[in-house]
Amino acid sequence: WLLNPAAGTDADGVEIEYGHMDFLVDADIDNVGLGLGWRGWRAVAVRSSYAVDVPVRTAWDPDGTGEIAKGRDRMTVVGVSYDFARLAAPGSGLRLVLGTAYRHYQTENDAGETSWQGSQGTLDAGATLGWHQVFTGARMAADLAFTRQNATDESISFGTLLSTLPRIWRFGVA
Repeated sequence: WLLNPAAGTDADGVEIEYGHMDFLVDADIDNVGLGLGWRGWRAVAVRSSYAVDVPVRTAWDPDGTGEIAKGRDRMTVVGVSYDFARLAAPGSGLRLVLGTAYRHYQTENDAGETSWQGSQGTLDAGATLGWHQVFTGARMAADLAFTRQNATDESISFGTLLSTLPRIWRFGVA
């Protein structure tokens, strides 16, 4: 679930995303997103969910207990960014987009006696440095981007368990 909180667009407008995938056996992945761009500002909201229903098996009952474990993981991201090069060097084709995003994780599992739920919010930060130029009949662009996911180094707890959320640096060139 990659989201660059400093993603920029050259155009004002609205983007809408929806995706659904039937994954492996009895697993669904859904994504819904909305992006708004206006005069160098960009706002995004994305909701991703992963749901799986699997038979519960134990060492004493390897063929299955008859129970179905229902696991749900959801992630909601809301972010904002601005292209500061529009202020410093308007019309030059340079881009310096800085942004941040709030990412909220929620997990739950219902497997009869073994059930849990937990949620945690984190902050992401990112930057994109680029050059975009439009020539007669052609457009050239180059971007270098980096993102720090979970910049606040949060963990999520559910029941008596504690899980470290991803602490990821991502780099991209386009």
